[in-house]
Amino acid sequence: MSKYDQIYIVDDDPIIRMVHKKLLENLGEISPIRTFSNGKEALLKLTSLEKQPLNILVLLDINMPVMNAWEFLDAFERSRTKSSLPHVSVTIVTSSIDKQDKRRAFVYSSVKGYLEKPLTVTSLQSIL
Repeated sequence: MSKYDQIYIVDDDPIIRMVHKKLLENLGEISPIRTFSNGKEALLKLTSLEKQPLNILVLLDINMPVMNAWEFLDAFERSRTKSSLPHVSVTIVTSSIDKQDKRRAFVYSSVKGYLEKPLTVTSLQSIL
């Protein structure tokens, strides 16, 4: 049984979203898995869940149109201090090899992990 009530895959690449969702399903992940093509869509969904006692894992790509990971994290952490949002654990999932991205990610209290693409069964098991 998963420790997460929901899992969000936030990535602008539809193939990556499909592959990551399939990997989770093949691992026997039974939590509802939702996919979003940018941070704004995911943030709107999260803020709509105010006051719901949910534990959500967000697999977040860095570089996306509309709202990238940094914009998402800034907005989410501001919203979280003003309202009662679900408990959210973010794992950055990126193709970036820039060490500054990794350092920057852990400035945010909601970021619990940082993985490079492509995800593997082993890397997913480490965060589940």
